Amino acid sequence: MYARYANHLFTKQAIEKWFDRITGDWEREFTKEELKAGRLLYRRGEIREVEITETDAIVHCKIEKQESYAMIDWKNGTFEVRASTTQRPFGRAIAVAGFYEIEELVVEEAAPSPQFFKPKSEKEEEPKKPKPEVAKKPEIPARPLDLWLELSQQGLTLTASWINKDGSKTPALKTPPKNQFPSAKEREQVIRLAGLAHRSEFQFIKSQAVYRLHNLGLVPAFVGDALSGWRKHFDIRMDKAMEKRAKAIHEVDLEVVAGSLDDENTSLDWRFSVGRKKIDGHLGKSLFKRGKTLHFVPNIGIVRVGEQQGKVIRDYKEVQSSLPDGKIPRYLLLSLYGRKRVKLSLSKE
Repeated sequence: MYARYANHLFTKQAIEKWFDRITGDWEREFTKEELKAGRLLYRRGEIREVEITETDAIVHCKIEKQESYAMIDWKNGTFEVRASTTQRPFGRAIAVAGFYEIEELVVEEAAPSPQFFKPKSEKEEEPKKPKPEVAKKPEIPARPLDLWLELSQQGLTLTASWINKDGSKTPALKTPPKNQFPSAKEREQVIRLAGLAHRSEFQFIKSQAVYRLHNLGLVPAFVGDALSGWRKHFDIRMDKAMEKRAKAIHEVDLEVVAGSLDDENTSLDWRFSVGRKKIDGHLGKSLFKRGKTLHFVPNIGIVRVGEQQGKVIRDYKEVQSSLPDGKIPRYLLLSLYGRKRVKLSLSKE
């Protein structure tokens, strides 16, 4: 475990400016390598100080005795990163870690200050004389946040909706209608969700207003480990059977059934399964075509072709492509599959 104790310097006005900025998909401006390095700096507590103003943020990093900093300048709806180090990837990694620190800061500071969320036209001035205490308006409670996880070939998708008093739902990740602007508590929840999503490598799909974990290989670790941490903050729904299946990647079994094409050549039927469950149709064809790529099968979960099975398929394709008509002679069956760890059967035909 790493101790994290970054010093935060900010004003309420700066928090307000950065509130909307960090809910956007800022991660898309960085490469995968920069994001990975930035997350490591963040988790290890290498960020020592973050100072944010309405127009920029300065992120200080110290590794052993070496100090570096990155400045995030925000202009015209986007940002630029400048750093003291000559190593550009490292400087941008510091900026990534700074964004995560700012997310945490906004979550912590936004909710306790309802006055902070006043419209911009209202100016806050220090009272010249003490005023009699006035009863505070009751804090507007947050609407229930409905979070739903769904697994598909595209990845693990998180949909978020506010449940209104009349039972209708309003997308929580879209620009809100004028008459349904989220309360301070609701905005806090959206920020917290954004921070959790980014740290678990979900990406925000703006056109669909959802978060998605595209890499199926990361789904088992998320469902098995990280999801329980998310549920400490949110009530997250997922089909129970699918949640159970999503905790592991299943390796498929392959059976090659040889049939008679003519007197000299053979036809091959590629049959995939996991346990007693068969994978056929377009899913079976997809497994054959894409080899080791991970696939989602609704009644099984996430599956993949193992190393040995993948080699069998690659060898077959290589041999087939080398033959003039693409037909496999019978005498090649044993050389192709005789020593492989794959089941070879003969059809009854």
